[in-house]
Amino acid sequence: MGGYCLENGFERYRQNRCSTEIPREEICDWEHGTKDSVLVYQSNDPDTGVCLDKKGKKTKGVARMPDYCREKFTKLPGIELDHMGTGVYHCAAPVDMDLVCIEQHNDKTLRAVKQGKALVCLPQSGTTPPG
Repeated sequence: MGGYCLENGFERYRQNRCSTEIPREEICDWEHGTKDSVLVYQSNDPDTGVCLDKKGKKTKGVARMPDYCREKFTKLPGIELDHMGTGVYHCAAPVDMDLVCIEQHNDKTLRAVKQGKALVCLPQSGTTPPG
């Protein structure tokens, strides 16, 4: 699954989700159209994040992290914002195992089917098996 996540622009696969950390040096610039800003937190409260310019002057906060995630990761459905702890946010998406089968085998008729403890890619009912 790690390869699937990497192919879709994420850094990691964990608990049936692809995710990547939102860079503090990127989110402020994206939201406010600035350059060289960085997001810092004033306390353990995640709502205290503010953007600082390159001189350390406080500018604005960040209110659109979910929008950032949806804009950055357009290929997968279900993009969400995960709060991983103080000052750490990830863009994340659930892994659609049917899509994994389709992309791995370049075959839109395949679906992920559980057989025992494993998932296998099989043709959807009513389609002809590949090959």
